[in-house]
Amino acid sequence: MRGFSRDLYGIPRERVIGSTVAYRYMESDQGGEIVQQAEMDVIDDGPGKPVQIWNLIGRRPILSAGNSNGDLPMLGFTGGSSLPALRLLVLHDDGEREFEYTSGAERVLQASQERGWSVISMKNDWKIIFPGS
Repeated sequence: MRGFSRDLYGIPRERVIGSTVAYRYMESDQGGEIVQQAEMDVIDDGPGKPVQIWNLIGRRPILSAGNSNGDLPMLGFTGGSSLPALRLLVLHDDGEREFEYTSGAERVLQASQERGWSVISMKNDWKIIFPGS
């Protein structure tokens, strides 16, 4: 996401939170370098999402959007119990205009309905899914 977030969404790479590869500092004649490792540092899914958000911004988000069961901890963490927040679940339920993949979102959909979070149906709520199509 970081590599194309500015071009595609207008969001600078430093404002994108997600999985990260591991890096290591190595001494060199040029004053040291940061070298990418062939392993993941943080897997930003499930319970790792709120931890990564906290590590990077140091507070609870006031807006989060997800589309799978792996987003349930992040959506629950957003706002906490006392802060106003907007929690969005994007339901990929339009097999004609996009891939339909609601499998893997059963738990987060149930939690959204029980907790009053906003569910956005691609089939019923989106006029356009891909511009120009």
